[in-house]
Amino acid sequence: MLKFEIKMIFISLIYWYNSYAIEIKDLHFVTEPSPVIYYDEKSNELKGVIGERIQYLVKKLNIKSKVEIMPWSRAYYETTKNKNFAIFPIAKTEVREKELKYCCIIYKSRQFFFKLKSRKDIKIKNINDTKKYSIGVVRDDFRQILLEKKGFPKIEIATSMDLNFKKFIGKRQDLIILSENSMLKYLNQNNMQMSDVVKLIELQDIDVNNYIAFNKEIEDEIISIVKKTLTDIYDPDKDL
Repeated sequence: MLKFEIKMIFISLIYWYNSYAIEIKDLHFVTEPSPVIYYDEKSNELKGVIGERIQYLVKKLNIKSKVEIMPWSRAYYETTKNKNFAIFPIAKTEVREKELKYCCIIYKSRQFFFKLKSRKDIKIKNINDTKKYSIGVVRDDFRQILLEKKGFPKIEIATSMDLNFKKFIGKRQDLIILSENSMLKYLNQNNMQMSDVVKLIELQDIDVNNYIAFNKEIEDEIISIVKKTLTDIYDPDKDL
């Protein structure tokens, strides 16, 4: 009788493991369009620092689906509605932490207010000065959430960072918030240089690191495996 019970437990464990493995393979990563996360036309693989880290996870975990790029609002919505979805890169906010399960840092980030160098009319000495000017953000992005929480009165909302940046260089808004790396990528994309902009004040009082976050219903064991797999190539205590 004891042998039979042990055998049944063993079979149950095998069944659980196989179901669990299939669920890992069924993970579906989503992100927004960005010059720092893009598909290489020749290899058909994600490139950029963040993209390559996600591509490693997809390969290592034998995930079947291709990483999908879509507008940020849709990517966030789909992740909240589909158990097997994961979104990246995403910063933390109080609302998001209630709606998603955060896994791990995928990229350490510092965010700054920028202005065009040609905008001599914009004078910033402290964070309160930034409230005098219009600031471009992406709809439902952490920047929008933070600025609204802090009572910034002049927020310009765009549907994508590409559009947000074009409004910035077209002088249809005064300021933009980006990391230095992202700023450089967007400038290069628009045949501009870092000398064309001025880095102003760092965005503080918030964790602006980039994370991977999952649907709220995902099993904690799956998050643990993703986190452990990522540590094979990335240590946020040592790398960006």
